[in-house]
Amino acid sequence: MFRLVTLLVAIQAIAVHSGCHHNNRCNRRYHNYRSGSHANDGDFHDLSWTVVRADRKAQNVCHEDSSHTTETFYSTHYEISVPLPDFTEEQISVKLKHRVLFIQAIKGTEKLFSELKIIPEFAKGKDASWIFENNLLNIYVPYGVTLGTEVAKSCNKTIDETVITLPKAGIDARFGDDSTTEEPFTENVV
Repeated sequence: MFRLVTLLVAIQAIAVHSGCHHNNRCNRRYHNYRSGSHANDGDFHDLSWTVVRADRKAQNVCHEDSSHTTETFYSTHYEISVPLPDFTEEQISVKLKHRVLFIQAIKGTEKLFSELKIIPEFAKGKDASWIFENNLLNIYVPYGVTLGTEVAKSCNKTIDETVITLPKAGIDARFGDDSTTEEPFTENVV
């Protein structure tokens, strides 16, 4: 009996290590990305899965009502337009936490419209504002840098976790001299 148990343990040990000796490639189902040649891959996989989960969550929250929402990238700002017929300015709220924008329209005690957007990293969300005219909600978010400008990567960015209720613009919130004639940003490719 002892010989049988010893033989089974030896076979198991050999089976576990088979395939792992050739260029450190293992055929195991789970791999430790934090060791060996994959020492830096662990952060890549952790961050990529976090971003994938966040995008899936935003996609799951997306409603059919969102299909009419448009995003436009101008040379000085980013603009989100949401048609909200049947609502008044007082029934709309726009909030921001870090880069997540939350748009909500409530009638009485019932939430009838909500949408989540993740704004671009180069947008300056804390300076955003919105205006509601002709049943159209326009949210204006200025850029933190001029498009086309080379900026050194910084790892010391502040991640603001406070919820900001974006203000309504008292005047036309568009940026520049006359944004009504401004064309969306296009890069000249030669």
